[in-house]
Formats: sequence, C-alpha cells, structure tokens
Amino acid sequence: MIELKYFGHSTFLVEIEGKSLLYDPFISPNSLASDIEIDKITADFVFGNVKYVNAVHSSSHPDGSYGGNPGGYVIASNQGTFYYAGDTALSYDMKLIGDSFDIDFAILPIGDNFTMGITDALIAAEFVGTDKIIGMHYDTFAPIEINKKAAKSEAEKSGKELILLNIGESISL
Repeated sequence: MIELKYFGHSTFLVEIEGKSLLYDPFISPNSLASDIEIDKITADFVFGNVKYVNAVHSSSHPDGSYGGNPGGYVIASNQGTFYYAGDTALSYDMKLIGDSFDIDFAILPIGDNFTMGITDALIAAEFVGTDKIIGMHYDTFAPIEINKKAAKSEAEKSGKELILLNIGESISL
C-alpha cells in the first residue's frame, strides 16, 4: 500500500516500502498551507534514485534564478507504481511512460495556467495508462483556481477518477 499526504500546490509526502519521499516542497510560500508545521515533516528523500522523465515547464526559483531542468518521476515498487508529473504541460513523451510501466495512479497538474488543465490531464492519464488521477498544482493562487465540481465531472465523463485532496489530507492507494 502507498500512503500519500498532500501539503498543497504540488507538494506530496509519499510513504512507500518503509521510506518517505517528499516532492516539490513548496510549503512556506503557499499561504493556503500556513497550518502545516514544516519542522514536523520527516522524509528519507527529497529527491531519490527513481526514473526521471521529461516535463515541459519553465524552471526558476522565486528570486528569478535558474532552477534546473523541469522533470517528473516514475516510482516503481512492490506496493505499486505511480507517475509524479511535476509541473508540466501535456507531452506525447508521456506515452513512453505508459509503454514502459504499469501505472496505478498519476499525480498530475490540473490548474490550467502554467501547466495542464483537467482536459489535458485526462489525455495524459490515457497516455500513461491509468484511470486514477491525483490532482495537483491548482487553487494555490488566482491564476490556477479551478472549479472542482466541473473538473471531477469531466473526469467522470471520461471514465477516470479525479482525487482532490485537502491540504494535510492523506490517502492510501
């Protein structure tokens, strides 16, 4: 079983095979996550030895300095395999992930400004071969606020499950 805890924007803590992995720790600058006690988050890895995959996005730090190449990750374990897309646009490269892995769920951006929206996320889920989407990169600030009910309805019409976690909420998959 994979335990997933959401800290807002694109930040997730994943518990898998006795290890904790922290993705995209954008907590302090996110006013919606002000209740999160950063000092209490423990992780074995902030970036680990996993399959790095392409992401299509600019990459800069809040001060404007270069942040490196954008990317996503595929984590495969005995407990399951998932795709963490990172902040990205839809890319045909995602089909390679579906051709190479049996993806149980995908953590995909759905904010529709700077990254994919729900429509492209549904195509991305199809490309990687999963029906289960964990939404990220939405509602943090005005340009990426979404209509959650409409997004879930669109996913349902496509035969996909869209899971939108509240900040601090965990789910076992």
